[in-house]
Amino acid sequence: LDFGPDTYASQCFYIDDANSEFNGKDIVLNWFSGDLNASFCTGPGEYAGLRGRWNGGFTIPVEYGVKNTEDGLRMTQKPVTVNNTNLEKTNLVNISNQDINNESENPLNDVHTHIFELEASFTVNNNSPITFKVDVGENEYMEFGWNQTDGYYVDRTNLDDKGINTNIDWHAKYASHILGETSEKTFYVLSDNGGLEVFCEDYSVSFYFVTTASMYSRDASLEADDAHINYLRL
Repeated sequence: LDFGPDTYASQCFYIDDANSEFNGKDIVLNWFSGDLNASFCTGPGEYAGLRGRWNGGFTIPVEYGVKNTEDGLRMTQKPVTVNNTNLEKTNLVNISNQDINNESENPLNDVHTHIFELEASFTVNNNSPITFKVDVGENEYMEFGWNQTDGYYVDRTNLDDKGINTNIDWHAKYASHILGETSEKTFYVLSDNGGLEVFCEDYSVSFYFVTTASMYSRDASLEADDAHINYLRL
């Protein structure tokens, strides 16, 4: 049910603790790497040469839910980090009620984004594409966004693979082809030194990626032809 290839072996916990904000909810975390036997994704062994004894690690825990859409029911995955006051957070960018087009300055120009949490909502005009680039460095970057052809997508075509040996076309775009039901497009993104988790359309479109971005690839950009930033917090 994920559109990014790098999760497997989900572990689900029902929270039965009256003192927890997640009491009565299903919380899930995944191994953060591909299934060794799957033909469509990389396995943890393929990263071992790059990072020593790489064994995947875990994704951020998410709360499972269900959303009713025009195409039927869709599972949602809402990270436990969303609006979590128990976590120390530093606000670097806070934009609201601002237009953005192809003549606008890059609102993420002064931000280093190798480790970040991002929340954003846009209203797109005339099916304007939205393009985020993160982990931007010398000859590499990761891209995610929305357009009228791919819907929500994540693209690692332009990420340096650092020489890993995989059984798939690692330099690929993963498109959901889910356009969304309104002109509002939402993103919640977590990045942490080699893991990129992208949740879109009110957490109902999820991507998980192990990345090979250099620790020095820290720049970022945001582009749109004709859109309105309802809010962007990073």
